[in-house]
Amino acid sequence: MLDFNEIGYRTETTPATTETGLSLEFSDTELNVGDIMTETIISVGPHGTVGLAIQEMARYKISCILVVTAGRAVGILTERDVLRGIATRYSDFVRATIAEEMSQPVISVDPNTTVLAASKLMACKKIKRLLITREQHPVGVVTQTDITSALTSMSPFRDIASLMTRDVVTVSETATMTEAAQLMATGNISCVVIVRGNKAVGIATERDILQRVALSRGDPRTTPVTEIMSSPVVTVPPTFSVMSTSRMMDQMRIHRLLVGSTTDIQGIVTQTDIITAVQRKLEEACQARLQTKSDVGRLADSAMTNLSSIQDLFQEILCHHRFVGESAKTAESRENAASPRSAISECDQDEATLHGRILKELETRILQTQDSLAKLASMVGVPTSGKPAPTAADHLLGWSETGV
Repeated sequence: MLDFNEIGYRTETTPATTETGLSLEFSDTELNVGDIMTETIISVGPHGTVGLAIQEMARYKISCILVVTAGRAVGILTERDVLRGIATRYSDFVRATIAEEMSQPVISVDPNTTVLAASKLMACKKIKRLLITREQHPVGVVTQTDITSALTSMSPFRDIASLMTRDVVTVSETATMTEAAQLMATGNISCVVIVRGNKAVGIATERDILQRVALSRGDPRTTPVTEIMSSPVVTVPPTFSVMSTSRMMDQMRIHRLLVGSTTDIQGIVTQTDIITAVQRKLEEACQARLQTKSDVGRLADSAMTNLSSIQDLFQEILCHHRFVGESAKTAESRENAASPRSAISECDQDEATLHGRILKELETRILQTQDSLAKLASMVGVPTSGKPAPTAADHLLGWSETGV
């Protein structure tokens, strides 16, 4: 049971996360957000101040805080909301009520929503977290970090250079927090790289600015950005794989990495970049799988048609054997009237019987093949359009019993 109050709440349940090294294959049974969501939710009421919400976010080291009324989510305050407020009107912003500054409505999904579908929704709405609800009541939160970890475990990918952002936004080490915040807000980015000459010396993120504001240490308009930046800068070579980059981010608990070196910045890669790449790969895999289903269906239809033609040919053969058999019996009757010897030798009768057995066995094998192909089409979920061909089994059985 979720216990809401004006300051906030925290459930004591354990976050639902995937095990380290879990290999997930893209299949009909996909991973759902309910499998990876964090069940611990931090919230505030709408009438508290933004300053209070910032302190709660800094305390729990979270990127957003849910705003609730009577157990229902009415809004959400994110690091991006805080960044924009600080960049424009710091003093007024921290004293404003949460209801005035929160984002709404809250984008939410059901726990049974697939991870891939959730990632596409987040990309469409340009958000970094989703509220998980059951019957309109919050039951968990899934973040971009959760989505990245889940998706990158599903498939191998290209090197990091193929998806990095090459236009890296930088600021001088002499810039202030407010100047850095303004660059992030206007560029709709989550970080800036701090440079000294042509060397990267640190990274300042939305989280860094939020943490400093929560501690109420100095005026952001005069505080050097170097006081809040993360340093030293973590870099990866452009040949680094997407999977390895994602794992490094997860292990170091960071959301972005510079590509190249501190003196040769070739680009920057974020969790958003990785999610976009993974999503594209999985969609390609999905399309390929659908194409395979279509191809199998066409193959099965073709095979069924061919089998039908073969069975039609068998019926013609049976008719021919019946005609020969009846002619032979007529001739035998006539010859018997004049001679005790049969007009058809035992060798000829044995040959006809052998032909009958062969045809009957072939008929059985064809029916088995037909059944297997029908099952194959059913397994991949593609119905066949052709109807089962008429069987010649009755004709074969009747022919063999007559001994023709």
